[in-house]
Amino acid sequence: AEAKGKAVAFSFRLTEESLATLRILDASGKPVATLFDGDRQSAGEIRGTWDGSGENGGRVPPGEYVFEVRARATYSAKSIDEARATARVHFGGRS
Repeated sequence: AEAKGKAVAFSFRLTEESLATLRILDASGKPVATLFDGDRQSAGEIRGTWDGSGENGGRVPPGEYVFEVRARATYSAKSIDEARATARVHFGGRS
């Protein structure tokens, strides 16, 4: 994830079709936004942006945020096949 002005660009790669969740957490680990939740994603690079909108529709305050991606291959129902990755980014304030 990379902050650029008033948005954060993100990308990650899935090696196979997966059910993926992307949440944004504040510095204390509390979820502030969910960009997708258990959505089926094709293999390959997934790209997007986050504009700082929180769950309540308002903007989050400037600070450190963690992008948390969880993905589980669609062929498996076992939680052991779930992968998790995080990236920390500073959002807001001066550009």
